[in-house]
Amino acid sequence: MTGLLVNARSQSGWRVSLACAAACFAALAVHPLLLATAGAAAQLLVLPSRQRLSAGCLRMLLFVSGCAPGGEWAACIAALTAGCAASRGRGALALAPSVEMGCSLLILIRCCLQSQVIPARQMAFVLLVGGVTLGFGRALKALSTRYASSAFASIFAASHALAVIASGLFLLASAADSPLCGQAALSAFVLDLLCVWPVAVALLHIGDLTVAGGGSDRLNRLGGLILFAPRLAALFAVVACAYLLLPPTGGFSVLWLLAETALGLLPEGYAPALPSIVLLASLGAIVALFSLAVLRLVMLVMLGGPRTPRMAGCTDITEGTIQPILVCLVVTAVTSCVPGLIARLTPRLMGFSLTSNEMSVNVLTAITLVGPDGLSSWTPIAVMLMLLVVAVIVIILRQRARVSLPKSAHIVFSDVTPSEETLWSDGLRTRSSWLPFGEPLLWPGSDAVAAILKQTVLISSASFRDARYRVFKVFALAVRGGKVAIAGIHRIEIHGLAVVLLLTALALWAVTVRP
Repeated sequence: MTGLLVNARSQSGWRVSLACAAACFAALAVHPLLLATAGAAAQLLVLPSRQRLSAGCLRMLLFVSGCAPGGEWAACIAALTAGCAASRGRGALALAPSVEMGCSLLILIRCCLQSQVIPARQMAFVLLVGGVTLGFGRALKALSTRYASSAFASIFAASHALAVIASGLFLLASAADSPLCGQAALSAFVLDLLCVWPVAVALLHIGDLTVAGGGSDRLNRLGGLILFAPRLAALFAVVACAYLLLPPTGGFSVLWLLAETALGLLPEGYAPALPSIVLLASLGAIVALFSLAVLRLVMLVMLGGPRTPRMAGCTDITEGTIQPILVCLVVTAVTSCVPGLIARLTPRLMGFSLTSNEMSVNVLTAITLVGPDGLSSWTPIAVMLMLLVVAVIVIILRQRARVSLPKSAHIVFSDVTPSEETLWSDGLRTRSSWLPFGEPLLWPGSDAVAAILKQTVLISSASFRDARYRVFKVFALAVRGGKVAIAGIHRIEIHGLAVVLLLTALALWAVTVRP
């Protein structure tokens, strides 16, 4: 529904508005035929006209086959393949991945989470392995891509991967006959849709606005957003902080519930518990990689100076464009404050029956999230109050330090004052600093994350021919080492066989010559 609020100035805005309306109708549809028709119409409206058309049609056919009776496995495959959807356009069409992934999660709810006659263990294994693989793939894509739209779309897929993992844990808890763990996994699924998903949609919209303002989709041509578009930079920073899944955001509540569910399903013994331990380690690695990808975007887009005159001349966003982003942030802020209320109402929201005792909700249970063990709990409002106290203390100390220091003219660059015109930006007047903590350190513009990854995998920033030669050289050395090892094993085998034959001959001789 947040896609309906986007102020699309392009000609494709009506397509996305109709697609979001069709997706809303599919969410309210009860009959499988209406669900398939509305969901297919929503995905058809956001299909591109030229590129990646075949992949989009394949995902749409998987969606329709998953809506049919007995299409549980098709629904799982559709949910996993929809996570590979990328941003295929500018303007309102930048929200196309949210429509596809949302429709795939819708049939996953209808066909798998609300069904009682499915092979839960096999399906849970497929969803867990596929969700972890999808998370690793999209995180590495966000870290290695050179295009901003691809990076934003890959980071958006983190919310989809978390939802797929939560659904797999729910099916695993259902197979293990653990209702408390199943309700915790289901609560993580719903919290992901209500808390993390709106922030992800806002991030997609901010990415499109950044690309439109910078005039290029390449990350090495953007930069300096914090100097020339303060409102867009402030919204970008807030959305990035909310999407890092740190406390006290709703994303941390989702991670906490997923970890508690995996620990609740932990069997006794090291060997049976090894898959759950691997799942927890993989979940932490996925979150770390996605956080690194978000920090990479922030460093390359916001900090430093503009690398092109077009980026130096970008204009700030208007109040009408800010409204859909603010709506997403308000929804996330409200739902993040009452995770316990959402967890209590999750079974009713998902169509499961509840007793009257389970529906009793007071203020304490609404703001506190309880784990499946009944002992562990998480209260985000307490963390918010502690952070607020720390922020107030820092502001007071900074105000006192500002009063004691002499006032001086602020310099944006070393050789440019805020009032003079710059030749390199066609007479654009630079603005004074609006940040409460002063001007940030200038980022040199190099992609530090990509450089670290290249150094880690021993591939330098040379040409593709040199990289291919290096891979071939490593392969040749590996083949040569294998041949040497095989030759050594063969030599040991020959000498060992000779020793064995000699010992056998000595034993036979000793037996025959014994009197």
